[in-house]
Amino acid sequence: MKRSRILLFLALSLGPAVPPAAAALPLNVPFLSTPNHDSPSPEKKPLDEKEASELQTQTEREIAQARAALAQAPADMDPSSRQFLVSRLQTLENLAQITEEILDAFESQRKIEERSQKLAVEQASWKLGSPPQNFTADFNALDKLHGQSIDFQKNLKNREQIFKARQEALAEAKNEFQNAEQERRKAKENLEKAANDADKPALAQTLTLAQMESRRSEMKVALRELELGNSKSYREFADRRRELNALQTAYLEKRVRFTAADLQRELNMIEAEENNFKQTLEKTQNELQAAEKEYTKARAALAATPQPSPAQIEEVEAKRLAQAMLERKVDLFSANLKGLKRSKAAWKRRYELLNDKAEKSEILLWEQQTRSTLEELRREEDLANLQLNSQRNAAIEAEEKIRARAGDDSQNHRWLRAQKEEIQKNVSVLQDYLAHLSLARKLQEKLLFEEEKQVAQVSWKERFERVWNAFLRVWNFELTSVDDSPITVSKIVIALVLIIFGIAVARHLSRILANRVLPRFGVTPGVAAALRSLAFYVLLFFFILFALQLVRVPITLFAVLGGAAAIGIGFGSQNLMNNFISGLILLIERPIKVGDIIEMEQNAGMVERIQKLGYVGCLHDNVQDMYRDAKSWDPNFIEKRPDGSLIVGGRWNGG
Repeated sequence: MKRSRILLFLALSLGPAVPPAAAALPLNVPFLSTPNHDSPSPEKKPLDEKEASELQTQTEREIAQARAALAQAPADMDPSSRQFLVSRLQTLENLAQITEEILDAFESQRKIEERSQKLAVEQASWKLGSPPQNFTADFNALDKLHGQSIDFQKNLKNREQIFKARQEALAEAKNEFQNAEQERRKAKENLEKAANDADKPALAQTLTLAQMESRRSEMKVALRELELGNSKSYREFADRRRELNALQTAYLEKRVRFTAADLQRELNMIEAEENNFKQTLEKTQNELQAAEKEYTKARAALAATPQPSPAQIEEVEAKRLAQAMLERKVDLFSANLKGLKRSKAAWKRRYELLNDKAEKSEILLWEQQTRSTLEELRREEDLANLQLNSQRNAAIEAEEKIRARAGDDSQNHRWLRAQKEEIQKNVSVLQDYLAHLSLARKLQEKLLFEEEKQVAQVSWKERFERVWNAFLRVWNFELTSVDDSPITVSKIVIALVLIIFGIAVARHLSRILANRVLPRFGVTPGVAAALRSLAFYVLLFFFILFALQLVRVPITLFAVLGGAAAIGIGFGSQNLMNNFISGLILLIERPIKVGDIIEMEQNAGMVERIQKLGYVGCLHDNVQDMYRDAKSWDPNFIEKRPDGSLIVGGRWNGG
C-alpha cells in the first residue's frame, strides 16, 4: 500500500497521465532529437535564438514543477525515489544554465555581426581613399594605429589557441552526447524487456533521467557549436580590423610626419612627469624617516613591557607594515624615474627612425638593445605581479584576522584595521607601478616595431654586411687564452688547415726523396724506405711548428695537452705505441730489410715493405700478412676469413 502511494505521487509529479514505462519528461521541442525514435530521422535544423528562448521558458516551468514535487514528497518516500526527484531537479537546473549560456552566445553573435557590418562599410570607404570626416590625421592617430598593429600580432596566437580549444570542446560535447544516447537506448531496452511489473517503475525512472541527460548533452553540443561559430566569426572580424588598420596606417604614413615639435611635446610631458615623481619621492622619503622613528619607538616600548598586550603587538606590526609600504614606494618611484629616462631615449630614437636620420648599422644595434629592454620590462612585470598577488593574499588574511578577533577590544581592532590599510596601500602602489611598466613596455614595442620595419628594408649589400659581421664575431670568438694570448676560432681553423696542408706536402716530398732522389745515389730500397718515413715525420713536425707559430698559438698550450695525451696513451694505447717504437727501430737499425725471406708463425715469405707498426710480408700463396716486432703482437690483426683461413690476395688494413 505504501509503495502504491509513492508510485502514484511520482506519476502525478511527472505531469499528465502517462504509462509508467514511459514516465519521462516531454521532448517535443522541434529542434531536439526525440529520444524514443527507432529509425534515423532527417538532419535537424540548427538551433535559433527563438527556439532557445522557448526552451528556456519550458525548462523554467519544468524546474518549478520539479521543485514542487520534491517539496510535496511524502516523508516516508523510499530513498531511491527521492534520489530520482533530486537528480531530475539537478539535471533541469543544469539544462537551464546551458540554455542561458546559449542565449548569451546568440547575443554575442549578434554584436559581432553588427560590428562586422560597420567595419565592412568603413573598410570600403578607406579602400576608395575617402576616410571618415571625423578622422584626425596627426601623429597621435598614427602612433595609436602602430600600437593596435602590435596588439593584433600579439593576439593572433591567442585567437588561434581559443579557436582550437573551442574545437576540442565541441568534439568532447559530441562524444558526451553519444554516450548519453547509448545510455538512453540501453535504459529503454531494459524497460521494454522487463518481465516483472515490480521492476518497471524503477526502470522508468532510469529511462527518464537518461532522456533528460541526453537532452542536456544535446543542448551542450548546440552551445559548443555556437561558441565555435562565434570564435570563427571573431577571428574573421579581427582579420578585417587588421586589414583596416593597415589601410589607415598607409594613409597616415604618407601624410603625417613625426616633427621636432611632436618630439618636444612628448619630452615635455615626460619631464613634467619626472618632476612630479621627484617631488613625490622627496615627500615619501621624509614620510619614511618619520615612519622608521615611529617603528623604532614602538619596538622599544614593546621590548620594555614585560607582558605586552595584544594591542601593543598589533601596533608594532602595523607600524612595520607602514615602514615597509613606504620603502616599497620609494623603490618603485626610483624605478619609475629610471623608466622615464628610458622612455625619453626611446622617443628620440623613434624620431630619428621615422625621419630616416639613423644609419642602418645603428638601427641594428638599437634593435638588439630594444629587445633586451623588453625582456627586462617583462621580468619586472612578472615580479611586480607576484608581489601584487602576495599583497592581495595578505589583505585577505588581514580581513580574516579582523573577523576572527571581533570580540577583542577597540584598540586592538584599530591596529588590525591599520595593518589592513597599509597592505591595501601596498596593493595600490604596485598597481600604479604595473600601469607605468605597461606604458613603458608598449612604447618599447612600438620602437621595436619601427626598428624591424626599417631593418626589413635593407638592401642585399646591407644583408651581406650583416651576415659578414656575424661571421666575423664567430671567427674572432675567443675560446681560451694561454700566457695572456687569446686562442680564437680563426687561429684553430687556420692551424688545422696548415697542418693538413703540411701533411700532404710532407708525404709528397718524402715520396720524391725515396723514389727519385735517393736511388740516384745508389741507396738500396730498404734504406730509402727508412729515410722516407723519417723524412715524413721530420717535415710534419716542422710544418706543425710553423703552423702554430704563424697563427701565434703558444707552444706552452701543448704542455698541458701533451701531459693529458701521455696519460691517455699510457693507459689506452700501450700496444699501439709499443709497435710504433718497434717499427721505428726496424727503420733505423734495419735487422731486416725489403726483399728478405722470413719465416714467422709457420709461414714463410718475402718482406715487401717496412712500416711504422711493423713489416708486411708476402707469403708463398700471395697472402700479405702484417708482423709486429713487439712481444705484445696480437694474431687477431691478421686478415682472415670467418673460418680462420688466410685471405688469398688480401691486404692488411691497419698501417
